[in-house]
Amino acid sequence: MLNINTKSIKSKIVLYSTLSLLMIGTLSNIFIYQYFNKILSSKVSTINNMNISNLSSQIDIRLSNLNDLTLLIVNNVSIQNIIGYEDLDNSFLKSSGIEVQNILTNYIVSSIVNQYVKKAVIFNDAGMLIESMGKESGYLNDYANITTSKNFKILSENPKQLYQMISEPVVSSGKLCMPILKPIYSLSNKYINGWLYMEIDLGIINDILDSYKSYTTLFVTTQNNNIIHSNNHYNIDYNNIIKDESNSYSDYIIKSYNLDKYNWKIYTVEKLININIESQNMLSVFYITVGISLVAGLLIFIGASNIITRPIKLLKIRIKKISSKDFSYDDETENLHGEIGEIGHVINEMASDMEKLLEQSIEMTNEKKNFEIAMLQSQVNPHFLYNTLNSIHWMATLQKNTGICRLVDALTNLLKNMAKSFSDKVTLEEELRLLDDYLTIQSIRYMESFEFVNKIEPSLYNIKIVKMTLQPLVENAIFHGIEPKGKFGTITLDSHIKDNCLFITVTDDGIGMTEDDINRLTSRKKETNKGSINGIGYYNVNLRLKLIYGDDYGLSIKSELSKYTTITIKIPIEE
Repeated sequence: MLNINTKSIKSKIVLYSTLSLLMIGTLSNIFIYQYFNKILSSKVSTINNMNISNLSSQIDIRLSNLNDLTLLIVNNVSIQNIIGYEDLDNSFLKSSGIEVQNILTNYIVSSIVNQYVKKAVIFNDAGMLIESMGKESGYLNDYANITTSKNFKILSENPKQLYQMISEPVVSSGKLCMPILKPIYSLSNKYINGWLYMEIDLGIINDILDSYKSYTTLFVTTQNNNIIHSNNHYNIDYNNIIKDESNSYSDYIIKSYNLDKYNWKIYTVEKLININIESQNMLSVFYITVGISLVAGLLIFIGASNIITRPIKLLKIRIKKISSKDFSYDDETENLHGEIGEIGHVINEMASDMEKLLEQSIEMTNEKKNFEIAMLQSQVNPHFLYNTLNSIHWMATLQKNTGICRLVDALTNLLKNMAKSFSDKVTLEEELRLLDDYLTIQSIRYMESFEFVNKIEPSLYNIKIVKMTLQPLVENAIFHGIEPKGKFGTITLDSHIKDNCLFITVTDDGIGMTEDDINRLTSRKKETNKGSINGIGYYNVNLRLKLIYGDDYGLSIKSELSKYTTITIKIPIEE
């Protein structure tokens, strides 16, 4: 006896497909014969409605694109500004006029409807006029032609006539066009400073309607009953249809559809279809078709269910392996065809990414632990040092040696901050104070053989930065840049903000570095500067920033041998 598991995908596909075929065949057998003619008529009407709906949407999109273009132009600040001048009578205004002409032209060229814009002009009542560059040249009498035209008079007095006029062009070539007129307001939007006048080729609508001429006969009219387009297959007088919308043509089906947004109408004209089919032949053909379809469909669905369910089973096995932490590559799921194969490829990539993430997570955790241990090992008993330094400070004070006092104070501040966690964040102002303490010590040690220049704007001082980020980099500039040079040098600190990130540069005019030197500096984990105050070098600073902020942040280095070295810090802005 056949045992069917109704919970499997395969059995459901076969069962539901069979039931669907039986239901469709039965219902069709009952109804199709009696209502065949009605169904055909309904389908014709439905298809017609769909075509009109699509047509309406396409027209709306096309005119919306045109309207968006006009809004961009009239609301452009440069255009609003230049239109307020009576004349471009100096070099600055002439330069501004050329800039506005380029803006106007670029708006049109980059617009979806640019091929239909025959001419675009902005002008004011004082006679100042700027035309777009493009398909047609401008003429000296364009201003007079526009302002004295019927188009300007009607559209300026009645804005509701926008998209309703079809007329002869005033400043462009061709037969008919759709004139567009929109006011350009002052920058305060209180009064009209000038106008945007455009002449649009009727191809903006005709190109859409032409694609439907093989399906139906139609024409489009404006609110003023101006016919924008028609493909008259039947030689009917469309003006009579517009005047009398009742179905006075007995051999045709005439329908009208409103485009409410623009007060337009679309008329469709179709001949009545007489359907004469022999009943018996239709039934015979129908029974044979249903029977063959049922058998063939059943066989196809059984085969299709096998094709579909096999790769799904393979994917299920693969996902189970991943859940048990088996991330190994599975070429069998890669070799599946179609969308299932793509899913298999994505699952393999996901498994590989998960394995890499786990390895990276373990590696970063170990590096962070090793770094923290190294920091703890490098700490000295702070109380003993503070007490000793305090004693030296008082002895220097009693002996009136201000240089030693200043040196001891700077060293004490540095040691106090080094005794705390290096992962703490401080303001940029506090970090610069720590750097000043360090530079106080080094300037005495090197007898002022270098100059430090801070160009960071005080407005950035409240931004947070990881403590002891700048000092190791300045120390690196002294030891590897200025000191080997053997001459007086300059270390410059600068900053800028970009994409919500703070960039700080440390630049020295020392001996510079080769590519090999840069690679050694960025790759080694321990840097052996005997004079280093904390043992934190370039590599460790970069590692700390990446651990705290993420891999998108950290240090980068640029250098030219015998000229300069610049280290750039990139961190997110935090206040």
